[in-house]
Amino acid sequence: MIRRTFRPLLLVLFALLLAVAACESDNGDQSAEDPPDPETTEATSDDEDADGPRGLLLDEPTPAPDFELIDHEGNPFRLSDHEGRATAIFFGYTHCPDICPLTLMHMSAAADQLGDDADDALFLFISVDPERDTPEQMKKYVERADAEIIGLTGDPEDMAAVWDAYDIRVEIEDREDGDYLISHSAQIWMLDTQGRAAMILPPDADGDDMAHDLRWLLENVS
Repeated sequence: MIRRTFRPLLLVLFALLLAVAACESDNGDQSAEDPPDPETTEATSDDEDADGPRGLLLDEPTPAPDFELIDHEGNPFRLSDHEGRATAIFFGYTHCPDICPLTLMHMSAAADQLGDDADDALFLFISVDPERDTPEQMKKYVERADAEIIGLTGDPEDMAAVWDAYDIRVEIEDREDGDYLISHSAQIWMLDTQGRAAMILPPDADGDDMAHDLRWLLENVS
């Protein structure tokens, strides 16, 4: 069950998050990225303040839409059961050759940099390709990372509801060989310890940025 859809950014941020290019390998696999549809809540970035967040901080944190999916171990996973932890959420797929494995690596690096604080953080990799991303496939994928990252998948209908709730655009492009490509949004949603969407990291954020902002969220909850 999805709690509700939210659209937390200003239109001025739309162009910034649009800066994601298609992911393409030599064999033609591709994953183009696209941002959420921002409308209402003002956001700010404190790049000039070394102690401030590096992502796009929302002026008014909004309760993140709840959902229940299947984790990579085949068990039910409900987002609201994990309040109390700062959370990074990325939407991708296991056949993606570039941005998705890179983000997985950044999540692993962020967990390593957090040290003991990693126990208070949660890293979620949510599929945009439920047809191929079975729990077994997700398990093989997320276990490549040297960190506790939870892969989530489910029925196509359930997944579509989650994508819509988080303003994730997913487009399937058929190929002549019978395979298909997926274009999808690439931003990373950051939730605070109260389960609220507090900021967004752009697609070019790395593990250091993610660790910095997760620690910031752990230390700054109002």
